[in-house]
Amino acid sequence: MSQAYQTRDAVRATKLLENLARSLEAEHPSAASSVREGLAETLTVVRLQLPIQLCRVLSTTNAIENLNSTARDVCRRVKHWHSGDMILRWTCAAMREAENKFRRVQGFKGGMPLLLNALQKNDARIDARLDEAGEAG
Repeated sequence: MSQAYQTRDAVRATKLLENLARSLEAEHPSAASSVREGLAETLTVVRLQLPIQLCRVLSTTNAIENLNSTARDVCRRVKHWHSGDMILRWTCAAMREAENKFRRVQGFKGGMPLLLNALQKNDARIDARLDEAGEAG
């Protein structure tokens, strides 16, 4: 699995993960299913050909785990939830608290314009495929 995520070639990474899923299928079918479940999504940063430093940061769940941990800590103080508005207010307060702990994304100066460009190109490809499918149907 680590080989797949360390490669800069999305096609090779996909093959490696598919091979891993096949090898797990007989003895660990749920693990094989997990590998297959988000295969395309997990290789997005590889497919977008982003700088290695930005890939490394965007390939982890550290940011969301940090946010969830802070939300859990802040919201733990509430004993009785009275309404959806209260939940929303406390969640927003937790996000503001988490903001204080955020760090700058490594590689953002050179990488963010490349990320934006890659996402726009990806969206254009998707739109073109949808247009083609609409014309064919």
